[in-house]
Amino acid sequence: MRKTLIGVLCAYFTGQAAWAAVDLNSASAEEIADALNGVGKVKAEAIVAERTQNGPFKDLNEVAERVKGIGPATLEQNKDNIVLGTAPAQPDNKAPVEKK
Repeated sequence: MRKTLIGVLCAYFTGQAAWAAVDLNSASAEEIADALNGVGKVKAEAIVAERTQNGPFKDLNEVAERVKGIGPATLEQNKDNIVLGTAPAQPDNKAPVEKK
């Protein structure tokens, strides 16, 4: 009984992870690679590097434009699993300047 319960819980949580959306503006390369179809370690690292170097992505088209190897087909395939939240830091690690 105990092994069955553990198996069911593992299957449940593994299935949940596959359906969880990933924030391209804050997720690690490992989280991105695990969450998106057709995106492996190298492409996920390219997404993180681009975000770190040039700031957060504003929309999916910008992801395709800025990250080599990530095109419209990959984004279309994964659009329901991607969110673009606000990144925790600016590219130069300075706080954003408010416009008045």
